[in-house]
Amino acid sequence: MKKEESVIEIEINITGQSHFVDELSNLIQLKPTSFWKKGDLRHFSKHVRVTNPKALYYQNTVWNYGTGRVPVSHFKEVFGMIKNRFDDKYRKMINFSQENNLGFRFEVIIIENHINVPVRFDRECLAWIKKLGIGVDIDIYRNVVDDEFCESSSIELVLNVYEEKKTGKIEIYKFTTGKINNMLFEEICNTYLYGGVTKEMNGLRTCVLEHEVSVLFQIFVKMHDDCTSGIYFDEKFLLYVNTLQAEVELILE
Repeated sequence: MKKEESVIEIEINITGQSHFVDELSNLIQLKPTSFWKKGDLRHFSKHVRVTNPKALYYQNTVWNYGTGRVPVSHFKEVFGMIKNRFDDKYRKMINFSQENNLGFRFEVIIIENHINVPVRFDRECLAWIKKLGIGVDIDIYRNVVDDEFCESSSIELVLNVYEEKKTGKIEIYKFTTGKINNMLFEEICNTYLYGGVTKEMNGLRTCVLEHEVSVLFQIFVKMHDDCTSGIYFDEKFLLYVNTLQAEVELILE
């Protein structure tokens, strides 16, 4: 793999205050790829400066299963691997998390260098994540040297509706929020999507169900070098895109 190629990693992790790692592993018959217990000493990269003594130790116990880093272009295959691995386990994991008051996270980590490939969540992917009953944390790192959050990143949400023809797709509707600075993705959806677009489309759901159309959400994230940013697909957004049988494409600029 070339050094400049962007990479991606998918992780499923369970977090909590108690020491539950062995119990969960035995329940689902799967060992984590990594884990740590509350109070364990953390290991930092040499460039990271720790000023808070509490940060030297893990504040939670974490059971983590990750794919390892692979080229972004292999996202579909990597997601398929996670789906196949957990398809018969996730219900037990959900019940275990609820019974023991644990956190349950699905995380996508993107380390973007010089070659940027869009990350596309297709219908199958979004439908399966929705079944987990949790959101998706997307952490983005661009040429990161120091662990610094980029507050100046901007997000643009674009909704595209295409009519399916024998000759190909024809765009019949397009909505864009324009570039928005310093606003969480959930806030953007609440402000511009759920109230505005739904009314403006005048029955988009019916249109999708009754006609040969496809829906694509594009999320453009503009970032500076040497920074990190994040996007969270909450359960409301996942329900919305699944209802519309839509796909989602994440594009870094």
